[in-house]
Amino acid sequence: MPKKLDSQVAIQIMRSVGLEPQNPYLGISKPWLCKCMICGKKVSPSLWNIKTGSTKGCKFCNSKNRLNPQDAIKIMEEAGVKPVETFKSIKHKWECICLTCGKKVTPIFDNVRRGSKACKYCARKSVDPIDALAYMREIGFEPQEEFKGGGTPWKCLCSKCGNEVYPRYSESKAKGHTCKYCAGLVVDPILASEFMTKNGYIPQETYQGSHKKWKCIHAECNKITFTTYNNIKSGWGGCSFCSPTAPLDPNQMHKFMISKKLLPLEPYPGSMKPWKCRCTNCGKDVTPTLSQIRNRGGGGCSYCAGKKTDKSEVIQRMRKSGFEPILPFEKSQTPWKSKCLKCGEISFPRYKDVIHGGTECKYCTQKQFDYRTPSYLYIIYHKDFDSIKVGISNHNAKKNRVSDHKKNGWQAVKIYNFDTGKQAEICETDLFIWMRRVRLLQQHLLPDQMPQGGHTETVSGDSITVLEIQNKIEELMKGYRN
Repeated sequence: MPKKLDSQVAIQIMRSVGLEPQNPYLGISKPWLCKCMICGKKVSPSLWNIKTGSTKGCKFCNSKNRLNPQDAIKIMEEAGVKPVETFKSIKHKWECICLTCGKKVTPIFDNVRRGSKACKYCARKSVDPIDALAYMREIGFEPQEEFKGGGTPWKCLCSKCGNEVYPRYSESKAKGHTCKYCAGLVVDPILASEFMTKNGYIPQETYQGSHKKWKCIHAECNKITFTTYNNIKSGWGGCSFCSPTAPLDPNQMHKFMISKKLLPLEPYPGSMKPWKCRCTNCGKDVTPTLSQIRNRGGGGCSYCAGKKTDKSEVIQRMRKSGFEPILPFEKSQTPWKSKCLKCGEISFPRYKDVIHGGTECKYCTQKQFDYRTPSYLYIIYHKDFDSIKVGISNHNAKKNRVSDHKKNGWQAVKIYNFDTGKQAEICETDLFIWMRRVRLLQQHLLPDQMPQGGHTETVSGDSITVLEIQNKIEELMKGYRN
């Protein structure tokens, strides 16, 4: 065991670094109260720290720890706060006023010097209770207790519904008004009972939750049913006896099908199984299910609804509507290459549109664009939008499209003439197939940017040049001539 150091030797060591011991020597590792012979301040280093060089002597006089109070104030002001009390030490809290928000803060100088924010409020590490109270009132909450922290539930009264809630300030700051009653996440039992009664369901037990089965008496049929508050609130209905999907006896089912213009040809097979019937409207045999008709409403004949097509009648129907099909029939929604029996032009009507009377030959109607008269394809440019537009029009049109566009800031770049509107449309279509599918250029402008119409035919000037479009049009026109 090492021999204990003599107290006189220990005193001499302390004096050699400018410290005068004030208490008897207790041990090499024990703090030893001393007085600095230079500044007169009291410090308590251990003899071990002095011998090993960990401590040079007085921490106030040591150049490593010595700090001019004026330098400390300057550092704090650069960090955005102004000290309002004298500097104590680098480890003590220093009362200051934030130069940004004006609030009183107590940062530790050493932390600020190492890069920490001086104002905890501006750094959003803390919330001023006064600011928190004002914000909660602003979004519709009246706090009933003192602010405890941004992440702590805060007892409040909702100013909108009057219910007691416990929002968190941090959540309210991010989402705004977060009352679970106003949001419909929680329902007041009394209000829930009143709502159910108002909608014809008289509760027979206490409210358990919006998705929990609730025993009620349905006022319409006076029978006990188990529904949920959410179902009634969503308008889905709740009485299993009054529901359209409620079980029916065979006679009722038979009458129901007849009411939908369907005559059953076999006994009832079940609500989910096909039931062979004959449509009393068109005379065709169909196999709908009872469930489909009751749940979706409407009739049950797929032919009358246009969902199914009798191919033996398709061509007759097309001819009756003024079209002579050129290619075999595929689907009712597929464009069908046909010849107009009136003008002889080729068009592509959909059979689905024809049977509903919504399709006419575009060459015969001539409502807006005449496919037979001389026409032109134009390129225009808008400098502010940096947008290019391509369009077509007839030379004898009542409204000149290029003039309409010029009134809205567009400049005419190039116009190509065609003998017919059909030729102009073919060129425009081929051009947009190239721009949309090959060059992958999207529509550039929105409807409100082109009140005169035509926004769907625009492309960005950043993606393609007018010269490239001109070259493509001339290439297409050369191909048509060849």
